[in-house]
Amino acid sequence: MPNSDSFAETKFENWFTYPYRFLSLTTPLGVAWTINHVLIRAKIFSRFLLVIGCLYGGGFLLHLLDIFNLRLNFSEMNTLWRSWIVFLLIFDLVAAIGLFFKKWWGQLAFLLVAICQLIAYTKFFDVFGSQELLVYFHWTTLGTYLFLKMFDFWRQRNLHE
Repeated sequence: MPNSDSFAETKFENWFTYPYRFLSLTTPLGVAWTINHVLIRAKIFSRFLLVIGCLYGGGFLLHLLDIFNLRLNFSEMNTLWRSWIVFLLIFDLVAAIGLFFKKWWGQLAFLLVAICQLIAYTKFFDVFGSQELLVYFHWTTLGTYLFLKMFDFWRQRNLHE
């Protein structure tokens, strides 16, 4: 059983070393600390990448159906649309595999595909038509990715200090 002096020293040392334990949720730093610990325990960023990888795998399968004329008439499309479908087919697969296996290049492929689709569906509306659902999907996934990536970076930085 530790004597009272060592217990008091340990208690003071904990307060001095880990002052963030006593932060209140009413302060922005306290909220950020709480979110950080939730992300550490739940590994939300890792699971988010897995879910996005599965969704991009679904996108790959849809574009594969397009290639075989089972969903859209690929054989009757113009060259721009065919190129777009092939681009999405390849990079959706790369993003799906990379995100599923948590590789850095999977995250780059995800960002490339999401940004390209946002540009295509918002700036070239007359070519690709209305794709509102995809635009909302990509804004949501990019925003969530950046938010979680920021906190993951902050967590990694704090672990090494």
